[in-house]
Amino acid sequence: DDPGRSARALKEIQVALSQRPQAATIHATAAKIYAHLGRPEDAITQLQEAARLAPKFLDYHFDLARAYAAAHQYERAIAEYQAVLALDPKFFDARYNLGNLYLDLHRPHEASEQYAAIIAANPRIPDVWHNLAAAYYAAGDMPKAQWAKQRALALEAEARPGR
Repeated sequence: DDPGRSARALKEIQVALSQRPQAATIHATAAKIYAHLGRPEDAITQLQEAARLAPKFLDYHFDLARAYAAAHQYERAIAEYQAVLALDPKFFDARYNLGNLYLDLHRPHEASEQYAAIIAANPRIPDVWHNLAAAYYAAGDMPKAQWAKQRALALEAEARPGR
């Protein structure tokens, strides 16, 4: 990646922001540039503004949750994922990421709740079953962990070509 190109993009987006400070899409684009440049706090600031300007556009909130998690601001990430899910309980990626975050934070019961909700909507995604198994394992529930793992493996076997 050309550092000069990134610097030019940042200057261009800063000009665009000065001309249209109420444009959520420009703030979201600025956030991507800042993240690319390794400036997570600036990316978060831009995503916060994008989410404030377009509160019902869930992708900004989702991206903000991811940015918080990447910056190790875990409780803020959880709150943002929960805000997304309050507006759209079927936002699969938000629920999946929230489950993964809970699992990473050693909160397996909360993780398993997120994975179970995904499975209730679509029981045919092996990765979710694998993660559910990991959550049950982390919670010390070996029978449920084994059951979920077997379900994941069965789904993977069904999906193999030539079956």
